[in-house]
Amino acid sequence: MEHINSDQRESVQCNDESYLADHFERRGDPFKIIDGNTDDLKGIFFQLRHEVYCEDHPEFNEIARITGMEMDDYDDHSLFLLLMYKPLAMMVGGVRLVLPQVSKQGFGLPCCAFPESPFLQEESLPFQLEKMAEISRFLLAKRRMVIAIKEENTNHAIPGIHLFNAAYRSCAEKRLDGMVALMSPVLIRAAQIQGVPFVPFSSPVEYHGKRQAAYILFDEWRSYLKDNDDKRKQYHFFKLINDAKNENSSLLSDFQKSI
Repeated sequence: MEHINSDQRESVQCNDESYLADHFERRGDPFKIIDGNTDDLKGIFFQLRHEVYCEDHPEFNEIARITGMEMDDYDDHSLFLLLMYKPLAMMVGGVRLVLPQVSKQGFGLPCCAFPESPFLQEESLPFQLEKMAEISRFLLAKRRMVIAIKEENTNHAIPGIHLFNAAYRSCAEKRLDGMVALMSPVLIRAAQIQGVPFVPFSSPVEYHGKRQAAYILFDEWRSYLKDNDDKRKQYHFFKLINDAKNENSSLLSDFQKSI
């Protein structure tokens, strides 16, 4: 009988279309993605958003300061994903996916809501905006993550990968081609280091701080992991955990600075 070692097994799995969709479900870890699209779970996500965006920045949203929930008009056509730290059943983060609306100006995406948007200025984009979701309100609650870090001797990078992976799965279920975002250059670099190859295509613009327009196409992401052995291994949990133990890890440093 032929024995397949762990690297060979991962190489085989990486060539399967479902590789990205269920990679982390096969691995034991203390974090779990929760579909946050019920009213109660949306409320939890809005509270997390308030905690991350408003408590340290009161000017961000005056209404949110009063209600204790950070919300906006884009929530009406979005999907929500929550990240739970399983040992304490504690929500520690989440991400919003704004779905394209063909009938709305700028396809109803926040990245197209202001005239200076690189998505509107670029004459030829390598994707169709109506087939892309916008990754938005990507967050990890620092005070909650401190608890998880102390409990697990882990770092922000691992649950961050969880959120990117879950976003991919949700978009794939909607038969979308990829994701767009206005992200800090540091977050783009941190994602790339972790094997999530967002492609920036603009100079930084002022949008709640310095942001760059970026996109990721799912077909290219799968091909990237298939063809790039180092990045595929970096995407694996055991490699991320080993990297996290190095206090000087640029992966850890960059990701923490980006949140």
